[in-house]
Amino acid sequence: MLNNDEVLSETSFHNSTVKASKVKYLIEELPTVEHIKKRRPDLYKNWFCPMCENEREYFAHVWSCPRQLSNTNYVINLAKCDLIASLLFVSPSLKKQKIIDIFSSMKIWNPSFDLLEISFIDLIKGFVPRDLVDIILELGLSYKDTKDVIINFMNNLQNIIKEHVWIPRCNKQLHKEESIGITSRIKKKKKNCIDYFSRPRIDQDPNTLIIGNWGLEWSIRLGGDFLNFMFTVNYRFNSLDGSFDFFFILFYFYFTFLLV
Repeated sequence: MLNNDEVLSETSFHNSTVKASKVKYLIEELPTVEHIKKRRPDLYKNWFCPMCENEREYFAHVWSCPRQLSNTNYVINLAKCDLIASLLFVSPSLKKQKIIDIFSSMKIWNPSFDLLEISFIDLIKGFVPRDLVDIILELGLSYKDTKDVIINFMNNLQNIIKEHVWIPRCNKQLHKEESIGITSRIKKKKKNCIDYFSRPRIDQDPNTLIIGNWGLEWSIRLGGDFLNFMFTVNYRFNSLDGSFDFFFILFYFYFTFLLV
């Protein structure tokens, strides 16, 4: 489904772009609000779905949002018509009403996420249910024709869902961003990184250490993280005017060499 039977020995920018888009749908990597929060939490910390403004916008919510549901249902009807038209084109002898009755009863048109059944959201991601393949084969199409029909159907589905649901959602999001001064340049700018050494020292924090002891005792008694212990050791060596504790060195070598 990702390659669309393209020639694997050739490189096409168009095919690469299409494949990248399909992968984003498949692994739910579209830039939803919850996804971009991971990259820029400073900009989108308290943001919700740009359409309904009530719920967190994960991948599934984009298509099942109450404000988008009418558009999603419209796409579902278009997808059904497209699939039926493809079948009739390949096999004109098929009865249209019979095909409509068969497909209308399938649960793949459910626009809500379902843990137990393949839903329309799974179709958007690019999953092809086995039931759909079996039904088309039972209608008398060959394996090759069935494959061609499904590839055409899945490609058209992602195009129309993008046009009628995703793009309107993105326009709404951009309008909201522009209204508060979030430009493309700001979004591309890397967020300010917190200086590693500006964080509280674990050997000086009474919430993580037994007061009066160093990170060594914290690591032994409380099972602290080894990397945090290393940080404490380094700080110990660089403090106290260059002095150090020989026991710390022995413990350092024990962790770095004997436990490898």
